[in-house]
Amino acid sequence: MSQVLIIRSAPIQQLDASLPKIRSFFDNPSISILSHRHCLDLLRKYNRIERIIPYPYKGSFDYKRKVFLDSDLRFDHAVVMVGNLSGTGFINVLFFALTLPAKKIWICNLTGDLKFVPRPLIVLTSARNLFYKAFSLFVSFFFCLFTLPFLALFLVRKPA
Repeated sequence: MSQVLIIRSAPIQQLDASLPKIRSFFDNPSISILSHRHCLDLLRKYNRIERIIPYPYKGSFDYKRKVFLDSDLRFDHAVVMVGNLSGTGFINVLFFALTLPAKKIWICNLTGDLKFVPRPLIVLTSARNLFYKAFSLFVSFFFCLFTLPFLALFLVRKPA
């Protein structure tokens, strides 16, 4: 029996569509769902869900805002609900998943496809994105540094 934790970071309709595929993907799963408090009543309608864990904060999932689980509660798999298999836009949830007691982290897209995400890849993707941001700021700064004085020459010119 696999212990699976689903981090509901996408609309409830996506969970409706993906839950049967998640059940068939893992071997005899015992499923728990971690979600914000405003969805707990909706999640209680699902059968064969062992545990519903409320996220104790109102904001988005963040690795700084940890969820404290029972000391004996461990998961074989954590499934992060995302919009696409690249995980774009859900890096905060993936970082949050790193703080959970789960052996493997998976992402599940809108159609219920599952993809394994190694822990180092989450950190490397974030580092790569940080590098791209810094590089774009650097290029923008130098572009403005050389372009603005050139443009000022045209603005200061006296009309003939």
